[in-house]
Amino acid sequence: WLASGASNAGAACLRAEVGDDATLARLTDELMARPSPLPRTGLAYYPLPRGRPGERFPVSDASKPPVYEPRPDDDATFFLGLLESLSDIEADGYAALRRLGAPAPRRILTAGGGSIN
Repeated sequence: WLASGASNAGAACLRAEVGDDATLARLTDELMARPSPLPRTGLAYYPLPRGRPGERFPVSDASKPPVYEPRPDDDATFFLGLLESLSDIEADGYAALRRLGAPAPRRILTAGGGSIN
């Protein structure tokens, strides 16, 4: 059981950077309508709350700034880049736990604000 993962990055950043539930739903539908699998965007964001730098896990860096650039013109691609980046942070967290001797997860369940996407 890994409650929240302890990262400062998360779904709150999606709402702050992309918009309200209706906007998130519209962009999710737009991405789902694209041919699958979606190619990676190549965007390397670190979605932390603006004005509150710092990360706890998987990297302990009290001054780590958020990264939201470059911002593509297409809102759906920006949204996808944020989702990819959050997934990368999650994977980095599991890798850090593995390096500390934890077993690899066999199944991952998500809950909370971002789990709908």
